[in-house]
Amino acid sequence: MSARLDFFYSFRSPYSYLAAPRAFALPERFEVDLVFRGVIPMAMRGQAVPRAKRLHTLRDAAREARRLGMPFGRIHDPIGRDAIIQWPGGVNTQLYWHTTAPSYSALQTIPENRVYVSPDRVDAFVHSFLAFSHGSVVSDEARAPGVEIGRPAETCRRVRIESKFGKLTALVTDGHLPYPYGREMTGYEVTNLAETVAKAKAAGADVLVPPYKTDERDAVVVRFPGGYIAEIHSITKK
Repeated sequence: MSARLDFFYSFRSPYSYLAAPRAFALPERFEVDLVFRGVIPMAMRGQAVPRAKRLHTLRDAAREARRLGMPFGRIHDPIGRDAIIQWPGGVNTQLYWHTTAPSYSALQTIPENRVYVSPDRVDAFVHSFLAFSHGSVVSDEARAPGVEIGRPAETCRRVRIESKFGKLTALVTDGHLPYPYGREMTGYEVTNLAETVAKAKAAGADVLVPPYKTDERDAVVVRFPGGYIAEIHSITKK
């Protein structure tokens, strides 16, 4: 019986590029089943990478490519060019343009960016983001259900914003959040929550927060292979 070997790969990582030929050759040499596991790039998870680290990575990858005899030159980023912006309250967001125009079908629903902001900085964050995005506040609930931040016995302020940059929900907290809250940076709206969760579990996702109800939606928090955490919800009140 062959052993299973998971290969975690990011299409934006030069180290993944360098490791791929040797990894894919392993089943030819050993009795192993190689399982490809895609990883969401750091830039798509809102994680800023310092310039010094980017430069070191490219130099080190170039050195390793020379050692392995692999081509390594002009970088063609599969995502495009990006910039990380920090708003008042310490909220980091990524802006980018695609190297090649996207060719996928239009999304049925618009994903929701989820951010956590302290009470003393949320107004400054909202003012700054609205000035930049020319968006509008669609709701500002002072006593939203605390279950949305993993504290069901309490309430919290919740601000929803819509603009040409998409949807954004700002949840106001003191920073004391139970896992995995604060790590789910995106919320996805679906028509049938139970069916979607079943498909996600069949694809290897783990349910971190079982289905729960708020004043507006039924929701769940899941972790996909590779560690990506997201909220999934269906709307119960428009």
